[in-house]
Amino acid sequence: MDNLLIMGAGLLFFAIGVYLLVKWVRFKSGAVKAKGIVIGHWGKPGKDGDYLYAPVVQFYDLSTGQLWTFKTPNYSSLKRRVGRSIAVVYRPEDPQQANIDTIGQILIPLLVMFMGSLALLLGSRHF
Repeated sequence: MDNLLIMGAGLLFFAIGVYLLVKWVRFKSGAVKAKGIVIGHWGKPGKDGDYLYAPVVQFYDLSTGQLWTFKTPNYSSLKRRVGRSIAVVYRPEDPQQANIDTIGQILIPLLVMFMGSLALLLGSRHF
């Protein structure tokens, strides 16, 4: 019975990783790259009492020249320096849904999928 729980958790983790990866790939497939500037931060309390921060970024839509500001959903205990240049991806039809273009957008889903695969493998060893 424990093996089924481990395998179930593994399958869940793998499915979440696939979902996150597909979501990012679909977003990025129709996205345009631009340079943004960190103009500030917004935050929330973390679990350990420390504060987690997400940068507020401004960028220009390359097709219209309009300036857009967005709050990233990427929290960290480290603040990115205000004024720092940062890679941005956005959909031209909806620039408000922009995001920071980082390798973490791919690595985190792959890591979750790897953990799920490991749990599936460990759970299936006793069948």
